[in-house]
Amino acid sequence: MRKFNLLLLGALLLSSLYSTSVKAQTKIWGVGSSVGVAEAEFQNPFVQDSTGVYADSAWTASTVYEDWGNVVGDSSHAFWTRSTLGHSKGLYSSPPYYTPTPLPSPSLSNGIAIFDSDFLDNDSISVGAGTSPAQHRGDLISPRIDLTGYTDSALVVKFFSQYIGNGTYTNELSVSISTDDGLTWNTPFDYRILQNEDVAGFISVPMPNVTTGVTNLTQCRIRFTFDTYYYYASIDDISIEVAPNYDIAIGKSTYVNSILGKGDIVRIGGNKFIPLSNIDPTNVREWFWGAKLINFGGKTLYPQDEAKMYLSIDFYDESIASLTRNVYSDTMDIDTLVAGNYEGIVSIQYLKNVDFILNHGAGEYRVTYWVTHQHSDAFSYNDTAYHAFNITSTSASYLSKAGRSTDNRVDYSRRYFPGNGEYTHFEWGSAFYFPKGQSNNIEIDSVDFRYFIPSYNGPDSQILIVNVYTIDDGSGATAANGAIDTDELTLVAEGYVQLTGLTSKAPNSYHVGTATNFVDATGSPLGKLNDNGMYFISVLQTPASGGGASFNYDNAISLAGQDQNYVLNKLMSTPDSVLIYPSRVTEAILGQTPSSYGWGYGLDVVPSIGIYFAPDSTITTISKVAMNENTFLSVSPNPTTKEINIQVDFEAPTNVEYILTDAVGRVLKTMHLTQVTSEVQTINIEQFPAGIYFLTAKTAQESTTKQVIKQ
Repeated sequence: MRKFNLLLLGALLLSSLYSTSVKAQTKIWGVGSSVGVAEAEFQNPFVQDSTGVYADSAWTASTVYEDWGNVVGDSSHAFWTRSTLGHSKGLYSSPPYYTPTPLPSPSLSNGIAIFDSDFLDNDSISVGAGTSPAQHRGDLISPRIDLTGYTDSALVVKFFSQYIGNGTYTNELSVSISTDDGLTWNTPFDYRILQNEDVAGFISVPMPNVTTGVTNLTQCRIRFTFDTYYYYASIDDISIEVAPNYDIAIGKSTYVNSILGKGDIVRIGGNKFIPLSNIDPTNVREWFWGAKLINFGGKTLYPQDEAKMYLSIDFYDESIASLTRNVYSDTMDIDTLVAGNYEGIVSIQYLKNVDFILNHGAGEYRVTYWVTHQHSDAFSYNDTAYHAFNITSTSASYLSKAGRSTDNRVDYSRRYFPGNGEYTHFEWGSAFYFPKGQSNNIEIDSVDFRYFIPSYNGPDSQILIVNVYTIDDGSGATAANGAIDTDELTLVAEGYVQLTGLTSKAPNSYHVGTATNFVDATGSPLGKLNDNGMYFISVLQTPASGGGASFNYDNAISLAGQDQNYVLNKLMSTPDSVLIYPSRVTEAILGQTPSSYGWGYGLDVVPSIGIYFAPDSTITTISKVAMNENTFLSVSPNPTTKEINIQVDFEAPTNVEYILTDAVGRVLKTMHLTQVTSEVQTINIEQFPAGIYFLTAKTAQESTTKQVIKQ
């Protein structure tokens, strides 16, 4: 251990020394230089133009088109504007949707440049009420910039940036440079891919070849282009700098709608919480590591440059507050990192073994990634990344892709609901792998999920279903591909939870539901999970949940999810590895065919679902629709076709009420009995249709509910 720690310390010190010598890049123009500071901080008004004539000493806001190109060159709407407010004024950037937050740039008080597409569309009042309620495109062109003396130099355009949008409505958000006074421009660089890469909100856009072979650099300009419908982009504090030779980085997730764009590092183990009983020491199919790597420098890193990625895992024993460093270490050689490939490459390999987990047991495993090479590296802040996973004990086995909240239940970031329309089906879940299901006697005891109460006007009680499916990749119409296709799912069990008191819960609040007693279609318990079994566990809402023909955002609950980035884990989701697709959503709009989305709400979002396995020492105060063999109530036969026999046993004479309800909470039968000690009552349910029912026995001290299956 000591040898490795010295190696780690030496690598980090070397990286720090390298970065110290080259961190101060040459500032040519703008903030930090001797020229162009006022223009770079947007201290002065813009010139409006739509004819392609640019001002010599001021920024020119040029309207390219609006109304999807039907109106061209109309400068009256001033798409790019100078703002001293520092934030969007649009409907979707203001209460009740968001609270406006000024761009936190160093020179905000001097002004910023903003393309407020949101405000242009709706004027903060309603959709279509603004001055340009359609897709539009605009340029912001700088005054002339003199770059004399930097021919054949690799440059960087650096600026403070804030962008809100998505790929559906935004075609482009780019920066480019002209060396001939705006007659021609280099290939625009869509800088959304770099939105999160730099520190403190800055973006550094490499321009390695823009001055190559150009001798006259007295009339250069920068151009920012936004082509969008809704949302906004804002910039401030611009500079042009000389690019470093090398800047290796562990890339961050971005707005780009691709796996590499959304990815950063592999989350080891594929889950945030993993039961010790679910680990097979002979099987490392889900135990791999890696990251997205980028070279932001001007020179390519080749194999002879000895670029490497390192892995170190520390173990924290929560029971005794003890940290053991470097319980596992690994190294990965990096072949080639091309300068200018800013989407990055992904390097992944399997762990050598998982013996370190078996040796240390339950606790938190803290993971560190870092990258090095044999040259001076410009910046050290982007060389290292961290994450953690937790191994849970056999006495409190728990599995989840989401974290745990302060109440020690499954965590959440926000609510998710298909939309505001009428729906007949909404189901969201995650995939989980069980290498030792049968062998280690793994059985599902209960499933927690977070849900959200909006400004609610639905029924006081709703029943949700937690479904358990097996996944057989390649069993459907689609060949085995490491993804979840709908026809590859087989429903093997269901559990129900009745959410009560919904109308009395605070609006816009989160709560926990718990489902237990998972049974198959015949009423038999689910039992042990399969060895090497892939399961999809989901939460389902149907119209019966609320008793209507459909449901919407106001009369249903929303399911909660958490930002947990398993994007790069998907790259290992191939038929020869293990399926670790984070989540899947299926929804049906009233009157339409259900639609399924294999990425759920994104590869960097998972549903707030936590699974407990027997034996389970977790104590919960959540009311469960469950079967508890130690309670005073038993029901037989179950399943039944005609009648059920209810048996109760009390230690002393007790008043008891029996209540039979259907799956949506409607009361079908009641009976009141007094001074009961032990008895059997019979209820005929032959007249009711086949399905799920619930029998509750309530006394002054307690209440117990049994699920009844009518065949």
